[in-house]
Amino acid sequence: MFRTRIREYRKELGLTLMELGRRTNISPGYLCHLERGTRANPSINTMNAICTALGRNIQEVFFQTTEHNRYPIRDLNTGTNTSCCKRSDSNAGRGKENKGTGTQKTADN
Repeated sequence: MFRTRIREYRKELGLTLMELGRRTNISPGYLCHLERGTRANPSINTMNAICTALGRNIQEVFFQTTEHNRYPIRDLNTGTNTSCCKRSDSNAGRGKENKGTGTQKTADN
């Protein structure tokens, strides 16, 4: 399910869904769906309008990362990659152990 932080930031500003809807020209019903995660993939214009009204950037509101996500994400405001979290040394070689060896694990091994 697609989750955002719209509700959290909206409440920090003391805004109702109606007020955020007025500021963004987006229906309160659609905003509610985005907050609950029952609608996904809003347009870039919709994301920009919401983020502008909340005083946040797109990455903060729509692409919040978790500690399990080790991959860089693209900041749509600056066009640069940002690291979402540090990789530990134990994860550095993950997925490369058998690459290029040409061996396959079978039931006979």
